This record gives sequence, structure tokens and C-alpha cells, in this order.
Amino acid sequence: MDKIRKRVDFLKKRYPNYSEILDFYSIILICREKFSLKPKVKPFNLNKSDMDKIKKGIYLLEFKDINIDMEASFKLFCELCNELKKNKKFEKTIKKFHFINSDFTIFTSFLNELNNQSASDLNLDENDYNLLKFMILNSLRPCFKKLVENIPVLYESWKEGVCPICGNEPFFGIIKEDSTKTVECGFCGFNWRIERIFCPFCKNRDQEKLKYFEDENDPQYRVYLCDKCKRYIKFVKEKEAEYLADLIIEDAVTVHYDLIAKEKGYFPQNQS
Repeated sequence: MDKIRKRVDFLKKRYPNYSEILDFYSIILICREKFSLKPKVKPFNLNKSDMDKIKKGIYLLEFKDINIDMEASFKLFCELCNELKKNKKFEKTIKKFHFINSDFTIFTSFLNELNNQSASDLNLDENDYNLLKFMILNSLRPCFKKLVENIPVLYESWKEGVCPICGNEPFFGIIKEDSTKTVECGFCGFNWRIERIFCPFCKNRDQEKLKYFEDENDPQYRVYLCDKCKRYIKFVKEKEAEYLADLIIEDAVTVHYDLIAKEKGYFPQNQS
């Protein structure tokens, strides 16, 4: 929690325009870290069959097969809602989620249909719907963290761009001090190493079609672009970033890089 606070304070001073969104994310992350109820989830242990799947480029679990402590997740979701409601900036929006946090049965049924629900199904606009999904995913993160705590980073075995645990795409990455690159799953939060010259979205390894840009006045970040699939992914440099804590924070304060990438004709998701 101290690292989160220090990183948020550092970034608020550096990027004052992002103060409000940083306040929001710090509430979410600190509440998640402070939550005392530990999920009843058995850590996943890789066996020979699992490693054979990994070597073949097959991820391990479908969402329906992921072990989730629904009770702990529901209580954390309620706690996140309660914390955000204390802030007048978020109070009105959070009240729209009352139908979820008022009933455990509704929460579990919503979670089971998470990928099949649309904003219109829930009478929410897209912004509120995206916020709801973000909060749901954060209520699941302690379960995911417990699930994968025994799984190594899979340095040599996994050669794919999607997550080896759940098959979802990365949303952000870290350039380590030794110049290796790791990325983090946008769904379960697992981290894995990728090749230095590699697009995780289309597996392009052609150096001529891979490039990056960065701001010399802001050496913490770098954005990698792929000319084959026209996708991009943002990275933070471990060596340059003070108090690096959670990549959700880094994503929040690099929206201006998203805008630059989009202006150049690149996109965070597949446009086909």
C-alpha cells in the first residue's frame, strides 16, 4: 500500500491533470490491498500435462474453469462500492450498481454472464458499464493472485502473446532493468516474459515492421507499434520509474500516449 501511495503522489506531482483519475485508482487499489478476507482458492500447481500444454502454446484455463471464491469477491466488490461512494465525484455513478452489490445471487449470476452482458442489457451507458466491469475484475484479482502464486513466469516455455493462464491479451508491459520485457494480462493480472522483438497481438517478429516512440522529456514510458496488425502496447521502464507499484496506475497516466498512437493510425484492440 505504501508503494501505491508513493507512486500516486509522485505521479500527481508530475502529471497534475491526472490527479482525479489517480485518486480513483488509488481508492480501488488500496481498498483491494487492505481487504482482510482471504479468498478460499487453491493455488494452481503445474503438472506434466499442464507443461505439455504450455509448450504447445495452449493456455491453461477457460474462465468457467477458474476457481473463484464468489463470497470473498462479492464482499470485496461491496467494499469497493462503499469506498467510492464516500467520494462525491463517484457517488452518483456507484449508486447505479446497487442492483449488483445488494444481492449475492445477482452478483454471481452477473459474473457468470460477464462476457455475454452488454451495457444496454443493464441500462447503463458505456462509461458506467466499463467502470462496472473494471470493479468486478478488481474484486476477482485476489482470487487470481492466489490461484497463480505457485506458477513461475514461464520464461522459456511460453512463446505466445496471450496470457498462458486464461488466454486473454496483455494490456501493459514493463521493460526490466536488464532490458527484458514482461507483459501483464488485462483479465487475470498474470505476468509473463515476451521476446524483445515481438508483437504480442499478431506474433510479428519482423524488426522492420516493429517500432516504438517515446518522449525524451518523459523517459519512464515507451510505446511499441506493430505495422503488421496496427496495434500498440505501452510499457513502463523499471529503471526510470520511481515507486513502481501497479500497472493499472501506469495505464491511467499514459492516456496522452494512447492519443498519439491513435493519431498515428494504431489501435489498442483489433479493428477488423
